Amino acid sequence: MKKGESMSKVPKCCLCGVSCDEVAKNKDWVEGNNPWPLSNKPDDRACDICNDFFVVPKRFEAMFEAIKRKEKV
Repeated sequence: MKKGESMSKVPKCCLCGVSCDEVAKNKDWVEGNNPWPLSNKPDDRACDICNDFFVVPKRFEAMFEAIKRKEKV
């Protein structure tokens, strides 16, 4: 391996463009998070900040909407 070369490529957040390792809460895991439902592309990753503030709330919103639809039936 050449000087300055990393072992694996750290992904950039598909939502904000920041490198996932720059804002990782756990420096042992810098591969980012699954950004579904905000992106369905298989290679997309979300940084920890976007995951906390955008991805997870959107998942809860989808879950509660599904529960509401089920209750109306």
